[in-house]
Amino acid sequence: FNREKKWCIVISSEGYIDFGFSVSDKI
Repeated sequence: FNREKKWCIVISSEGYIDFGFSVSDKI
């Protein structure tokens, strides 16, 4: 796979911060 692995920060509606590992080009 030539996709770059980037760490993304997901904030839920309750206010919790989860760190997700996505392989997309999205920030």
